[in-house]
Amino acid sequence: MQPARTVLLPGVLFGAAIASGCAPAQAAINPTSGTEVAVYALSRGQGVPGTAREALRSARDLFARWGAEGRVLDLIDTPVGLEGDTRLCARFASPADAENALAELGEIARGVDLFQVRPERCAPPSRSGQ
Repeated sequence: MQPARTVLLPGVLFGAAIASGCAPAQAAINPTSGTEVAVYALSRGQGVPGTAREALRSARDLFARWGAEGRVLDLIDTPVGLEGDTRLCARFASPADAENALAELGEIARGVDLFQVRPERCAPPSRSGQ
């Protein structure tokens, strides 16, 4: 699993397109304006490992605290698999709040297998059931 390549490759290709004149320079590389952060607790066929579950619990606690402080505006909690895989995505009040959250969540994620922190867009809930 190589999430860094998956995340960075489109940005590298877009940057090359800008440099070569094939894409407009004013196009947004980061459509989230730097205010959205997602965390993932994943599995490899045997459920989410205990260390990733504990990291997810810590992330939930931080998001709750930041929400009470007015720093988190929205939090979307989405199951993404059949074995407890989960995605939490928060929209922060400011890019500085999101950057601080990335740093603090990154510390929680350090050395934890199958727990990932990413700056990425939080998709709105599906309206197909309405």
